[in-house]
Amino acid sequence: MGPGLDAGVVGPYRPQQQERSCKLPSPVTLTMGNGTKPGELRTEQQARRLALLDSVILLIVAVANLPFVFLGYGADSDTYAVLDAGHRLLGGGGYVPSRNPGYFLFETVAAALSRTGGSVLTNTATLAMAVVSVWCLLRIMRTFGVPHRHWACAACAFVPTFWINAHSTTDFLWALACLLAGWLALLDRRWLTAGLLLGLAVGFRLASGLPAGCLLAFSLLREPRPRLRVVAAGIVAAAFGAAWYVPSLIHSGWTFSFLHAQLGDARLWTPEMRLGRFLFKNTYLWGLPASILLLLSIMRIGRTLSAQRRSDRGPLIGLCVGVIVLMESLFLEYPIRQAYLLPLIPFSMILLAFAWEQRAALLAGFAAFVISLNFVNFAVARPDVPRKASTATLGFWVEPGQLVENVRQQWRMRAVHTLKEWNLADQMGALDGAGSRRAPSPPPLPQP
Repeated sequence: MGPGLDAGVVGPYRPQQQERSCKLPSPVTLTMGNGTKPGELRTEQQARRLALLDSVILLIVAVANLPFVFLGYGADSDTYAVLDAGHRLLGGGGYVPSRNPGYFLFETVAAALSRTGGSVLTNTATLAMAVVSVWCLLRIMRTFGVPHRHWACAACAFVPTFWINAHSTTDFLWALACLLAGWLALLDRRWLTAGLLLGLAVGFRLASGLPAGCLLAFSLLREPRPRLRVVAAGIVAAAFGAAWYVPSLIHSGWTFSFLHAQLGDARLWTPEMRLGRFLFKNTYLWGLPASILLLLSIMRIGRTLSAQRRSDRGPLIGLCVGVIVLMESLFLEYPIRQAYLLPLIPFSMILLAFAWEQRAALLAGFAAFVISLNFVNFAVARPDVPRKASTATLGFWVEPGQLVENVRQQWRMRAVHTLKEWNLADQMGALDGAGSRRAPSPPPLPQP
């Protein structure tokens, strides 16, 4: 017998016997030394290779963000308002929300981490949430058999909005990590854990209630038998999420005024300017080249997804579309920060992976365009006043990418610890915005 032949299946060759019979000889069954068939072995090898790629993606996310955790708390003024509110509360000065609707959970966590290890610890904790988010997304995509999941996750993890928030003291990725972990718990039928995680997502950011509700509705459709358990998970999520806003309710005198958005000057929020901000921030969520690719492919994407809705992918496609529509509707009402769109990015990438299943090159190209936005930006408009635009100048400019610009700003703000110091640095020109003339870097500010 030659190696790899199972002697229990194939007997010795007898030519005379075969001449007397018209029956075909038994097929030869190839096996490995451990009894595994070659097809099964290839499947196992492919699974191990994909699992290795999962680990590589997670490692790249961690390594790509690690150098930036040492650059201070970040360039966002809300970060310092959060720290001020948390330090005041932990210092016994009572609770005053950093801004509406109140971020009691993150304010407390961020201040506690800051007191323990400064900005390095708060940023490292946020980086851990970013890695958890990507890990959960990989698991979810593997569960549903999403094709080309590594390209999709790479685009998600390195879209500038995700990358920038992954190493700064902001709450966006804390909420996203809890949201995706809650979805994973729903898929694993760990109902109480799912309810608590989704409640935490709502506690970190109130807007997380929209995708959390979609996930619970999706679970009701997907799990017809344990519907009472899904409902129980929803009740836990709602109660646990609402509990984090009781301090805001008390501070507002037991009224719901804390739910009113603080938009500033009403002259900056005309319908035209609101729509302009909405379109501009959506375009530069992905960048101009990636947005053009989406626009050129939109009809084919729509037809492909429409055809797949009649398959077993239909409920998942419906879930993703629902989350995107709800988050975009909310953003149309409050088109303030691009990071508000962060929860829809994983769901968008699932749809694109389905739509471009037979065209992996398009998905890879889209991911490459998105990642390039971190380093180079093709701008078609410039605001008259950065972050407080009332008009914009149209044109075409090649500018530093969003990550490069954010790191530059973060470096200039590395000595800032409070909102008062941030305002002082802002007045000195540390954050005068991309493309405008920059003032010299401010001197180091005193420690609080």
